[in-house]
Amino acid sequence: MNDYQKLDLLRDICKVRRFSQEKVAKILGVSRRSFSAWLNGNGKPSEERWRQGFINLLLHHLKLNSAPQLFHKIWNEVMIGVWEWLPLSEQETVALDLEAPADLFLNVPSRLLHLKTLVGRDELIGDLKQRVVSGQNVALTGMPGVGKTALALELSRNAEILERFKDGIVWIKMGQQPSFIGELMKLAEVLKLDTGEIKTEEKLIKGIQNKIGRGHFLFFIDDVWPTGVEHVKRLLSFSGPNCCNILTTRDQTIARSFTVPSQIITIPELEYEAPDSPAIHLLRLLAPKIWTADQSGVKHLIRKVGGLPLALVLLGGYLGHPERNLRAEDSKQALVEIDDAMTRLNLVIQRLGSLEDKEVTLQEIIALSIDALPKYMVTYFYAIGAFASKPARFDWSACQAVTGADDYTIRTLILRNLLEIDAQEELAIHQVLSDFTRTKVNINDVERHRSYYLSQVNKNRRDWRYIEKLYEQLRWAWRFMPEGTEMINFIKALSVYQSYRGFYDEALEWTNQSILVGQKEQWGQELAWLLSHRGHLFLEHARLEESIKDFEESAKIYTNLKELENVIQAFVDIGVAYKNMGDFVKAKFYLGSATKAGDNSTSPLVSNSILLFTADINRREGQWQAADEIYKICLSYARSLKDKFQEAQILNNLGLLSRNQG
Repeated sequence: MNDYQKLDLLRDICKVRRFSQEKVAKILGVSRRSFSAWLNGNGKPSEERWRQGFINLLLHHLKLNSAPQLFHKIWNEVMIGVWEWLPLSEQETVALDLEAPADLFLNVPSRLLHLKTLVGRDELIGDLKQRVVSGQNVALTGMPGVGKTALALELSRNAEILERFKDGIVWIKMGQQPSFIGELMKLAEVLKLDTGEIKTEEKLIKGIQNKIGRGHFLFFIDDVWPTGVEHVKRLLSFSGPNCCNILTTRDQTIARSFTVPSQIITIPELEYEAPDSPAIHLLRLLAPKIWTADQSGVKHLIRKVGGLPLALVLLGGYLGHPERNLRAEDSKQALVEIDDAMTRLNLVIQRLGSLEDKEVTLQEIIALSIDALPKYMVTYFYAIGAFASKPARFDWSACQAVTGADDYTIRTLILRNLLEIDAQEELAIHQVLSDFTRTKVNINDVERHRSYYLSQVNKNRRDWRYIEKLYEQLRWAWRFMPEGTEMINFIKALSVYQSYRGFYDEALEWTNQSILVGQKEQWGQELAWLLSHRGHLFLEHARLEESIKDFEESAKIYTNLKELENVIQAFVDIGVAYKNMGDFVKAKFYLGSATKAGDNSTSPLVSNSILLFTADINRREGQWQAADEIYKICLSYARSLKDKFQEAQILNNLGLLSRNQG
């Protein structure tokens, strides 16, 4: 959020409590003019003089002692974030009898920085707020570019909404390729749910249900496509009695499956016929010089374009010169400007045809915006088609690495509203614009996108928090993966992350696709590795017969290739599967086979695998002392490799041994 948006929180709570600026100024003992300046970001009150006064105003006059998390939110965003005051001390928190601050926004994205506020949507926001506060589940629907997500984001930061849903505003993004389990894991994390022992989706949902309980949460389920309908039904199952849900979709059928017709809001285009219409107001804000140059021409142009916000934003980006900084360093540089406002307006009218013709389509507006760019910038813009569109985001460095664009080009695309930027300086491209770019994207751009994100993962495959930020782009890259051994590089790079985050179905789908290619192309070692990898996926999810079949196929290929160490590992894996089935006769047989073959191996990894398997057999058969000794040998080896995952497994087994021995 920018400073103006942060100050919205203070403005909104004053409106909710029906406190005029004059009334608040009187309570504080300051002139109305001074308070108005503070509220509009034109000055900062002295902390030494006004700190206690604002605490008293918020808690006692505006009654935020009954909504402590909203108090914390306003303090953090306004007092600390805008006015640069100090945080509340522990002594102040105790003396004021406040709950500890919690994160009210759970995965809620930053608003994108086109304007300080939405234009022409006040009545709609008021209606939507009233419905949700009264407990209705609401579906927002409408054509692409009408502003469904923008409206939802605006509502998510409304003070009255924050007060009503005091335990949290939860954002769940869907899109055309929903990562349901990934969104659940994010939610579990922000709810501080221990997921270490949760192995199934059902248990994860149950854990979230228990955490939410009778809490007051508002769920935003954003951008639902047919692929996400079943996921939405499961999401609604953990919405408690004090929760509400808002869904956004461009599909009326999906909206009707979510709620009753009376609770479906179809977002209209902005009204554009009246002389003071919201559409005119929006274009005035985006292109003030054009408005000053020829008000009549602008009005005629708007009547031709219509009231679709995305079309107006693109047109404003082409015509206007936004007076705002995009990144901190931009304040030191001149932003893009076309000198002659009248020339620009005349070019648009000429390009779009006579004013008596049919209405201009969104595609024509997009084409106009792109054609007005220098040719080299057009090439860079089309290269952005390699990225996944909203709700996915990407950072500035990724944009430069994939497209080759410099800072000046990226800023120009943002100023033209062809690319979007949020308060965290993350970039996004609208789905409609993304579809347009993909008609011209170069295969080399797609390859650079894939290579860039794979290289980021390979920096540290165990840094799941970092990979989480990249994962939507990685999933997108997989969709355009060419058939070949590069598929294996992707699977290897992401196997640890997918296992940790519970993306079993996706990991299995990718592996199945790769195995089919490997069988068709008659791969050798690569196919054996894939079969072994799938065998482990099956093993982890108790699909034991399938895992044995894959391990056996893998062993055959490795035997033909004379890769002894991999053959031994396959025998160990088969034995583990039989052990998990309770068939200790076959488990011991494969342990013996692995041990015998291991006599000809010098690999410490192979020896360690055999030892671990032996210890597991000993533990299952009650030979606890022997198992204990072997586990401790393996523990030392795991620590020497700094393999935290194996170390944790061995320590868990040692704990089970101690319990068994009393």
